[in-house]
Amino acid sequence: IRVQGEVTKAGLTDHNVALLQRGMAVNPSLQVLLTFWQPRSAEHLEPEYWLRAEQIDGTEQYILRDDRMEQWANELISRVQFYRSLGINVTTIGIQNESNWSHEGTQTCRWEPERLKTFIEQFIQPRLEANHLTDLLIAAPDLAYIGPDASEFRRFLPALMSPDVDIAAYHMYDSYQKNEDGNFEILVGNTQKLAQLADEFIPTKKLWMTETTGAQWNGNDWHTYGWTADLTEHQKAIQAARYIHTTFVDAQASAFLWWGLIYSLAPGNEQDANVRQKHRDEGLVLVCAPADQVGEHQAFIERTKKFYVFSQYSKFIQPGYKRVDLDAVSGVYASAYVGEDDNRLIAVVINDSETSKDVSIQVDAGYEFVSAHQTDKSRNCEQIGNSAVLPPQSVRTVVFQK
Repeated sequence: IRVQGEVTKAGLTDHNVALLQRGMAVNPSLQVLLTFWQPRSAEHLEPEYWLRAEQIDGTEQYILRDDRMEQWANELISRVQFYRSLGINVTTIGIQNESNWSHEGTQTCRWEPERLKTFIEQFIQPRLEANHLTDLLIAAPDLAYIGPDASEFRRFLPALMSPDVDIAAYHMYDSYQKNEDGNFEILVGNTQKLAQLADEFIPTKKLWMTETTGAQWNGNDWHTYGWTADLTEHQKAIQAARYIHTTFVDAQASAFLWWGLIYSLAPGNEQDANVRQKHRDEGLVLVCAPADQVGEHQAFIERTKKFYVFSQYSKFIQPGYKRVDLDAVSGVYASAYVGEDDNRLIAVVINDSETSKDVSIQVDAGYEFVSAHQTDKSRNCEQIGNSAVLPPQSVRTVVFQK
């Protein structure tokens, strides 16, 4: 699970602690990626203490002041120590959320590749060693977008290639504007180029996709690839499956993290239909808006279709599984994963078309069919028989075992 690590704008030092402790109680092996968005401490909440503003590409962007680098590195280390002291299993530190994007009024901080590399090597790594935190993995640069032909990934190679960076991290927020081609296959092509760069320059590093909301309306001007105004929530859920498939198959990444595991509905007085839908699209599980809260907690609303599509992967593919090659299947998107001892095989098949597909999965001798689960227009990751017909707009997970 990935959570924001710095002190909040309101000065809360224990943000997310209660949630993470509940998570640790449910799953003691839970691993936490602590990510940092904007320099801030309990003593200095004001952005101007930490940041300078600079005009870049026509917009004002925030950059960490040179004379605050040492102080910010100390604060990062202290935040890791704080969470760990409470029994929270912080295994990874994300040095900067979306290093390549900043905008006035947002919780952001922009880094150039060489400067980020210097900060990690000269300010972070020595402090990890001095504080006996060498077991902590470093993730960077958490790119907001990878760009055409993965140009941003290429630009950040100086940081990515640092021996102190363990995990190459990126987000899937590549977007298009009105009157531009927003076809999802553009993102697929850019992602395949990212995989080529990773294989060429950082073949031994982990590659993680650490944030996305899939295909959605992001504002009046920008939308992520695959989104069109006529998509239903179910169709966007199937697009989310495509995002997962592209991460594992085209990027050859080993982790996929969704932005809003639990997300609030828009306030009841929100009049913009696009904004109301955006809130629904960003969460796997929806709760009421804080403004509409009655009592101590925000009320549970529903598990979305995206929750069940996500479950088609997360419920069956466990840490340590490896993806194995599949022969191409016309008209569907398929991937397969084997357990650490090779005795369990998981196949996931996506049909994003409007017609049924005949799909027969042939496996190596020794594997036997165990179960199949499916999300479609009427099912929510529900067990089905061993049918060859895959309905329109559906995702099926098939389990085999030796």
